[in-house]
Amino acid sequence: MHPLSVLIADDDPLICRYLKSTLIHMGHRAEVVMHGAAAVGMMRARPYDVVLMDYHMPTVDGITATQIIRSEPLTRQPRIVAISGETSAIYRRACLAAGVDGFITKPLMRHDLELMFERLYPSAAPATAPML
Repeated sequence: MHPLSVLIADDDPLICRYLKSTLIHMGHRAEVVMHGAAAVGMMRARPYDVVLMDYHMPTVDGITATQIIRSEPLTRQPRIVAISGETSAIYRRACLAAGVDGFITKPLMRHDLELMFERLYPSAAPATAPML
């Protein structure tokens, strides 16, 4: 898989550090923002392949940020992956309705990221439904 440009949107500095370090070790580029409004701003400034979006953030939450990003006339829409400790079906449906492409539960593990990225960017497989 080629190196991906990943935006991490999470208000927990420890999670951000872990994700950034893990993504760099996986061979990807990563930048961090601490809330949804900043994620929207970064998406307007430059394209990203993937946004890892926490759904419980201050200022603008992840669901709202995802809806804004999906409504933007961007040259290229990113793949958006919800990251959360919340696992209920209602919550997952809300994420899907907002426009996410996948969902990973906390605690985050490298293996989960690898599987999600392989699913989002398969070498030659047809597109599939979101991984929720």
